[in-house]
Amino acid sequence: MAYEFYIAAALVTGAISLYVGLRAPSMRTMLLTALAWIKGIPVVWVDEPALAAKVLKASTSKGLFIERIYGEPAWAPIVSLESVDDPQWSRMKANLMILMKKLPSSAELQTITSAITLDYLTSHEVIDSPGIVYITVASFYEWIFQRSFPKDATFVCDSSWEWRKELALKGKGDMALKQRVVEWILEQVKSTPWLYEVFGAKWEDPEYFSLLLQPFFISPAINVSDVAVTMGSLAKRNMIDDNLAEMINKALDMAHPFVISERYLEHGLVTDGLNIAPGTQVFIPMDIMTTDNVIRFGAGARKCPGQYQGIALMLGIFQKQVLASEKFQPSQGHLYSGRDQDGQETFSELVYEAYVIGMSFYDAISTAIWPAKSVVV
Repeated sequence: MAYEFYIAAALVTGAISLYVGLRAPSMRTMLLTALAWIKGIPVVWVDEPALAAKVLKASTSKGLFIERIYGEPAWAPIVSLESVDDPQWSRMKANLMILMKKLPSSAELQTITSAITLDYLTSHEVIDSPGIVYITVASFYEWIFQRSFPKDATFVCDSSWEWRKELALKGKGDMALKQRVVEWILEQVKSTPWLYEVFGAKWEDPEYFSLLLQPFFISPAINVSDVAVTMGSLAKRNMIDDNLAEMINKALDMAHPFVISERYLEHGLVTDGLNIAPGTQVFIPMDIMTTDNVIRFGAGARKCPGQYQGIALMLGIFQKQVLASEKFQPSQGHLYSGRDQDGQETFSELVYEAYVIGMSFYDAISTAIWPAKSVVV
């Protein structure tokens, strides 16, 4: 009887999802809460920034939901520091700190990015979303490797769309292209003696080459182009502020690139305004609240380690003359966003979303009924 009930619930959820649209905030809430119910894990939703910060500081565990089910498989063959939990997270975080101490200053990144952006503005008819991706990748490359981004390496920019597509549940990414990027980054490291010496032969391990690819290339390409859409909207409304750093913060607060944050509170959390029982999964819906400096770059041990590099890069891109230019069209060609493209799915993308989410429910149901026969999504 329990089996039939679970299957009926999954079918009803799937039908409603296709009708309403999987990216609606109400649908996300329903799906994640239902998935947690099947797994037998209590859920709390926190949508106030100060309280969200307390949750983020209380735990480093993402839990068994968004990152584990959808994020980690989408990132393959990269191991995303944003997705994994301990003990892997602690190892990778420590190694990232070692790497970052060897890299140039944030000020140098801003200088490099500014020059690349102005050159792109002069030499192209438009700075569209692919243009923002190119500038981001080329800037980080020159900052890290201290040489110009190779003209024959634009496939790295193309690959960011494949990762983005799969992370946004819009389709399966091109694994061959992703693997090509892994081989490329290893070639770049091996041809840069001072960088190769940091970890030596360990660079071949996914935990190590991912320390370059995820924080400095793929994630910024995705996130900065998302922020650029909001910056473009502000510019069109003549809301360009002389204080560009504050304008960037405003864009992040209005439409943060991360749609939902999550934490598993093994020990719970009792504080002013919160009384969360041990063993609770907490979701923070960034897409339906206005963020602020309390959680703009996260909080606690998992606070974004590249915060200053991210701001430096964006200050280099979002210069006043760029924002004021008619060439600045960051929404043009912008695809697969978890926020800016809501409600614009094609039918095939919607079917793919339904399939991936449906499989996660199937796995949860199978585990609940036949623990030994669970499947991996």
